[in-house]
Amino acid sequence: MNFILLESKIETTKAMIQVKKQGIVSVLADRCMIPVMYFLQGNVREVPQQTHFWNNIKIGVSYIETINPKLLVTVAGNPNAVSRWFGPVPIFHMPIFGGWKTFVVLEPVTPVSTYWYVGWIASDVIGVSQIKLTACVRLLTNPGSVQFFGVAKDGTQIELKLVGHGRIGEAGDYCNVPLL
Repeated sequence: MNFILLESKIETTKAMIQVKKQGIVSVLADRCMIPVMYFLQGNVREVPQQTHFWNNIKIGVSYIETINPKLLVTVAGNPNAVSRWFGPVPIFHMPIFGGWKTFVVLEPVTPVSTYWYVGWIASDVIGVSQIKLTACVRLLTNPGSVQFFGVAKDGTQIELKLVGHGRIGEAGDYCNVPLL
């Protein structure tokens, strides 16, 4: 599947968001979910998906005005992807039950010296992960287009670039890249 980069129409200034450090309970919950996530993705050859409601921060719409669109990566959606939720169940994180399987791989244009975070702007949610990243990251694609942004340790926005794409179960060279 080819992914199309779309142009952004957001006017903006400088993005600043302070991402709170993940608490010990959140980190322990993430670790406990690893076997479950391996099961839900249907293979053990790839690093499992790590995004959970407790390690994400939802951001208000007003934050969009502070994001520099030149630093975003906008990806066209996967029209074959199921909707995010099946009632109260987050089906998109469950590939063995028909959830999202396609992903893009992003990394900072300029390597960061410490760590960074990834955020997203989709039609139904704006958020940023509290999971610290040091290099590239795999991100699932949804039915609609989504814009991804990077946040440095100091809260400033960093420029991202698309470096690859794939499918869960066929990640190849990206099998050990974190999946959020």
